[in-house]
This record gives sequence, C-alpha cells and structure tokens, in this order.
Amino acid sequence: MAFIVQAKSCLPGEGSFTVTKGTRKDALETALGLLAQGMTGVIIIGDNRIYTTQEFAKTFGDEDF
Repeated sequence: MAFIVQAKSCLPGEGSFTVTKGTRKDALETALGLLAQGMTGVIIIGDNRIYTTQEFAKTFGDEDF
C-alpha cells in the first residue's frame, strides 16, 4: 500500500509538497522530517484515511511523536 505525505511550506511563495512512500515507516519518517524543516499542515493519506503525523504515529503504538 502506498502512503501520500503532504505539507505546506512556511515560506511565502514556496507552495506545497507531496510525495508518495511505499511503507508506513517511510511515510512517518518523511512527515517528521518535513515538520523538522518547519513545514506546516503535514498530513499522511493512507488506509482510506487522512492522518495528522501524531495520529499516524499512534498506528505504530507509539504516542511519543
């Protein structure tokens, strides 16, 4: 199953970012990396749902994100 990670740049005129990842782990790592870079509105689409990064991390059973 593929997971789509989307984010918005915090810089004016930079737009948004979308990438598809093949694994749940890769999607979470990408989302966390985007947050660390200051991007906002980071979401992960998969499992027929739209998750915030924190919600998605809970699907691993780890709530410390």
